[in-house]
Amino acid sequence: MCYDVCGDKFEVSKEISVMAQRTIHMLFGTLLADKIELSDKNRFLMGSILPDAYSNPTNRKVAHFIKYTSDESCLYFDFQEFFEKFQKQIMTDDLYLGYYAHLVEDAFYRYFLYYEKRFMEKIKRYELDILHNDYHFLNSYIVKKYTLPSHLELPTAFENELLNGITEFDIEKLVNDYENDVVESSNETTMLLTEAMVEEFVLKYIDILADELHSIRDGHSKLDVLDYKWENKR
Repeated sequence: MCYDVCGDKFEVSKEISVMAQRTIHMLFGTLLADKIELSDKNRFLMGSILPDAYSNPTNRKVAHFIKYTSDESCLYFDFQEFFEKFQKQIMTDDLYLGYYAHLVEDAFYRYFLYYEKRFMEKIKRYELDILHNDYHFLNSYIVKKYTLPSHLELPTAFENELLNGITEFDIEKLVNDYENDVVESSNETTMLLTEAMVEEFVLKYIDILADELHSIRDGHSKLDVLDYKWENKR
């Protein structure tokens, strides 16, 4: 399937911040762990949230391999470049496979919200902070619904991982932030992102992502990064 999304004319500020929250990435990681063969589930789950561990917010694009098209009219998550850089590791190490899964999932998530749910139109009427508040309100629902782990073990000798060549990561903060996520409790009603939408996203994309991970472990991708590009608003 191929989506040419650049023809849609939307205005939105801080658009780079619209990515899946840690608990959504962890629920995908948890479900994928039952669908694909892993040698180290903890490393896979760590990888599935690792791109969000960048130490400096200015490195968000770098950690997520966000690139511009040649004419700079669109941006996209270049998970293909990540695969080319770390193919050997992806095929043998679950930490790297989890990182790849995160990038693909963010590409799906961006497309799902922007173009299936027309979220750009909604975000124009709200501050983006409202979406981030929804993430906090939904954490307890996601944790209970999918029985997410309450604790993750830090990878040993992470400072030696080739992933550190991407950017500087603060994995201790990431783990602490995640452990705070899983104990959040709220009865607030969300304004943009709903429980039903989370369920729809999972049902629509979990098997596609599992199939992609099976394929990438065999050495090739079934996806085109440009199918999930979005318009660059300067």
